[in-house]
Amino acid sequence: RYRLHHWPRWWLTVLTGRTFLGRMTLKPDLAQGSGLRAPGNCPQPPAQSQGDVGTNVNLLSLILATRNRAGQLAETLTALARQQTQGAFTYEVLIADNGSTDETRAQVTAAQASFPVPLRYLYDDGPGKSWALNAALREARGAICVFLDDDILAPPTWLASLWRTFTETGADAVTGRLLPHWPEGRPAWLPEEALATFGGMMGCVDYGPARFTAGATRHCPWGGGNMAIRRDVLSRLGGFDVRMTRAQDTEYYQRVVQAGFAVCYEPSAAAHHVIPAERATPAFFRQWRRKAGHYSGYLMQWKRSHLL
Repeated sequence: RYRLHHWPRWWLTVLTGRTFLGRMTLKPDLAQGSGLRAPGNCPQPPAQSQGDVGTNVNLLSLILATRNRAGQLAETLTALARQQTQGAFTYEVLIADNGSTDETRAQVTAAQASFPVPLRYLYDDGPGKSWALNAALREARGAICVFLDDDILAPPTWLASLWRTFTETGADAVTGRLLPHWPEGRPAWLPEEALATFGGMMGCVDYGPARFTAGATRHCPWGGGNMAIRRDVLSRLGGFDVRMTRAQDTEYYQRVVQAGFAVCYEPSAAAHHVIPAERATPAFFRQWRRKAGHYSGYLMQWKRSHLL
């Protein structure tokens, strides 16, 4: 039996679908949500072959997987076209279309004519985001691959912050903040306390204002909308697991850390995750948790403790 009168009001909103407004005591030290954890012993796909594709040490390959979000993609591409390199590096953008049936191809084609850097379109309708990401990895030419989603808005200094962190720290992978962007305003029922708990469900990541490297006492699981990995690390670990229909980013973080590579969190490398009104409702959170539970059951088949 749930003793609802001891629960925070925002939890009551999520559980019941009703809005409870009033005075709250905020707890800023709540743990950040990090999404699902895939089993560490899950078999991994083979390393991707690079063929005759050359690697440019000063080139960043931006890989953006998308599906049926042509409208939002246009805004994301506009932000990527404004990245400031200060002459220290160059970048390319690869759009990995995972079976879109809308105007995604036309949107990219229209942007290519005036885009300031190479903008390439790839199509892979394999069942899941991992197929599109792996297709792009086979074509990427940069020494560093940067991953983002089609609902991410990157400020002009985003790429430069990632590049600077790689050069200053020598890290094998870098991640940064993913902050919420509310086109229609944040709902009143969702205070900072709730956002700290539910941030992972919305693809948001914030580990504080200080740079640090993941270690035994602290980790920084990245979000799929803001992660960058060196090409040689990707070649050694292989592509994304095509059996995973969600949480591919979390599984890859685990793979990178377990292999002993250094992952650095850089707060200045911040991007913004667009959260439309339909994803800022108690119903959305309940649906997300239900799907997460089903997916955890799906992953059980690869757990060593699974007896069936």
